[in-house]
Amino acid sequence: MIARWCPQDKVLAHPSVGAFLTHSGWNSTVEGICGGVPMLCWPFFAEQQVNCRYACTTWGVGLEIYSDVKREGGGGFGEGDDGGGEWEGDEEQGGGVEEEIGYCLCRRRRVL
Repeated sequence: MIARWCPQDKVLAHPSVGAFLTHSGWNSTVEGICGGVPMLCWPFFAEQQVNCRYACTTWGVGLEIYSDVKREGGGGFGEGDDGGGEWEGDEEQGGGVEEEIGYCLCRRRRVL
C-alpha cells in the first residue's frame, strides 16, 4: 500500500519500528524522541547539523551518517567504513555501530 501522507508520530510509535532515518529537522527529531525510536541522522542544511549533534552526542539517541556516504562499498559511519569517518563517541562507549544501535534499542524499550 502506498499512501500520499501518514501520521509520522503514529508510525514511529509502532512497536515494529526499529530505527528512524531522519534528516534531523526539528519536527522529525522531536517526533523520533517522543516515539522512543533510535535515529540514524543524515543532516543536510540549516539547523539539521545542530539537531543531529545533540541527538548523537548529548542525548545519546542517534548515530550520524556523514555526507560522504556512497551507495557502493560502505562509507558514512561506523567500523570498517571506507569514508574514514567515525561516529563521535565510539571510542568512549567502547563499541561499533552494532553495539550503539543495540544500546539505543534497549533505551527505547525502557522508555516505552
